[in-house]
Amino acid sequence: MRKCFFVILFIFIAAFSDAQTILKGYVLSSFLKEPLPFATVRIMRNDTLISGSEPNDSGYFEVNVPNKLEGLSLRISAFGYGKMTYPISELVMDSINLFYLGNVYTEDDLLFSAKDAKKDIANGLIRFYHYGLPAVPPKVMEEIIKKNGYSYSVTYLSCKINQKIIESVKQYNDYVQSYLDGKYGKEWDKYIAKDVEDYLKKEYNDPAGSDTSR
Repeated sequence: MRKCFFVILFIFIAAFSDAQTILKGYVLSSFLKEPLPFATVRIMRNDTLISGSEPNDSGYFEVNVPNKLEGLSLRISAFGYGKMTYPISELVMDSINLFYLGNVYTEDDLLFSAKDAKKDIANGLIRFYHYGLPAVPPKVMEEIIKKNGYSYSVTYLSCKINQKIIESVKQYNDYVQSYLDGKYGKEWDKYIAKDVEDYLKKEYNDPAGSDTSR
């Protein structure tokens, strides 16, 4: 009986020593205080990966953390925003943590902003900015927009991508999106997305389509 007791106790202690807790938090831009859903979240013990997660569209994540905190750190990184490392021992496990990445700008530091979008629209120039390689050739995108009866254009940026570019495009595009939502209804761009998806399936034989979000 005593032997059985010690076996059970050993199993309990071993299970407890390997137990984990959950670290919860949001990854946000230091400048706009908005979610960074494309960030990566990693729990490291020195240079060894222990566990990882990716924030959802709201920037929220949950990641498993071993109870043994010695040598553990949280590493968060996002393209264009750099990375930050936090000792796990300094974080709170029983509440939501907020993590900020990137530089803090003023609106004047940006290449363009919502204010510029408002001015352009008033002057009859309605466009979205895109960075990186376009999902479809610009000429095809023009045809898709025209086919659906909308009046706007797309400007592709060929410069090196960094936080300032990302934040500028977001501020500008968000204002244009809001304007077109008011003009055409909130689901107007689902027809554009459908035509882009159909083009990609046909062009690249990709049955799953591709991510065409701005």
